[in-house]
Amino acid sequence: MVYEPEHKDPKDVFSFYPNPTINEIILSYSIENDETIVVSISNLQGKTTTLFSGIKRSGEYIEHYSLTDFPSGIYLISIMTSQNQYIKKIIKL
Repeated sequence: MVYEPEHKDPKDVFSFYPNPTINEIILSYSIENDETIVVSISNLQGKTTTLFSGIKRSGEYIEHYSLTDFPSGIYLISIMTSQNQYIKKIIKL
């Protein structure tokens, strides 16, 4: 499960910057237990691209993802675990 301290607002489970972005995002999140994680990005028409899918060990992560192959627009970035899914909006210039 992606770690959610009791005092933390669920919408702040993961963060990324810059937003808006041109070519890259930097995503940060924490995992409480070893777990399969899927990081994906979707356009508003529903086309989804998986950026990462695999097992992560418990800990804090900072990851860089290239968006150079994505056209300008509004996207939804998602972190999905076996128990939860967290989604935020990102703008690609």
